[in-house]
Amino acid sequence: MMRARRWDFGILIGGEDAVIEKIHQLFFSHSSLDEADVRNILASEQRKILAGCRIVFSRVFPVGEVKPHLHPLWQTAEQFGAVCTNQIDDQVTHVVANSLGTDKVNWALSSGK
Repeated sequence: MMRARRWDFGILIGGEDAVIEKIHQLFFSHSSLDEADVRNILASEQRKILAGCRIVFSRVFPVGEVKPHLHPLWQTAEQFGAVCTNQIDDQVTHVVANSLGTDKVNWALSSGK
């Protein structure tokens, strides 16, 4: 269990310090500090959070939405490394739903997703 600690400047830090330390390590392990960019490191680490997840949404977008990939939830999931799709198939790992009883939710429950 991680214990929170208070630094001299008064900010309470819990698990965040492990993330900061990892980003620090990645930044300073870069072959050229002149080329190191913490924004790229953060984006790379962020994409690992949902890496390997294939998400289908159910009743999150209006029926007939032509550009669901522009919805903030879709974009956020992809920003965190997920692959989003409109169709259920055996590769889908998660269903994000706004309500129970939809075909996609029932499929997920029956297939253990």
